[in-house]
Amino acid sequence: MKLCIIRLLWAGIPVFALGPVFASRTSDVKPWPIDVPNITYSCGLLEPLEERLGDCSEEDARAMLSDSCGALKRFQNIRYALPPAFTQMLKDKMNLTSDEIRRHLRNSFYNCGRETTYQRLRWFESDGRNRTVCWPDQPDFTYHDFEEFGGVLAALFLRPETLRWAVPQRFMDLPPGFLSKHRVHYIFRASYNYKKLRRIKFNFRVLPVLGHDTLYYPGLKDVRDLFDVWGGRVGRLLFAAMRKEGGYSCSYQKGCVIDWNKRPGPGEPFQPKDHTWAIDHWLKSLGSNKPFAITFGPVSPDFAPQTLWLSVG
Repeated sequence: MKLCIIRLLWAGIPVFALGPVFASRTSDVKPWPIDVPNITYSCGLLEPLEERLGDCSEEDARAMLSDSCGALKRFQNIRYALPPAFTQMLKDKMNLTSDEIRRHLRNSFYNCGRETTYQRLRWFESDGRNRTVCWPDQPDFTYHDFEEFGGVLAALFLRPETLRWAVPQRFMDLPPGFLSKHRVHYIFRASYNYKKLRRIKFNFRVLPVLGHDTLYYPGLKDVRDLFDVWGGRVGRLLFAAMRKEGGYSCSYQKGCVIDWNKRPGPGEPFQPKDHTWAIDHWLKSLGSNKPFAITFGPVSPDFAPQTLWLSVG
């Protein structure tokens, strides 16, 4: 990976657009409770859909039909492809019944782009046959954190061969979803393998060697590519938080800290200049046991995070 962005060390300090379907407004922004030191995972096979679809599995989903062999019915039938243990996890941890899953899939069908819906449907009907998927036993997010349910599934499903990595990876051929702009999103210490992540942090920032005072950062595209493969909500959060200069704005009514040299602390929203400043703030959070907050929309003082906080927009 080519390192192409540099920034001087100051004073020794290491320096998508559909409306939400079921995303909560700022009245529901408390951290999703996670009381485990590390997230564990379970795995299972996707259930075949052919028996329920009959001869409809080769129908063109882009027609967006609503009859029994059309795309809507088939998209709602995705719930039958979910491994039973995964469905049980959704019920235990997110209070989602089979009927509620069907309803959320229906909403996702009507509120997603046609091509995204088609790709997801084909993933479950064809590419998903006999596929092993894994998922967190206790997710660090709720379905309210995404704009629609297809994005929730894409974030929860993880590639089994990556479970021991610093952050398990998602299935890149299953289109991800948009995060809700009306939530305060939190990254928890348990959201990734903390020790392994610290070993690879030099992928995101290279400290100066002895006798030099320059920090090296990957370019915006490179760092977004690094985060894009990460599964869970954490991958979508950090991917979306990496923007070019001028791409950030303050989402807090009382204003944001825009000068890194002021060392923004807990409860102080930081509006970075570009993605390298955002990387610094995120890496700073790795030295804390507290959650790391990221916001994409307006936050009132009543619901302001009391942790390290990155204001994206």
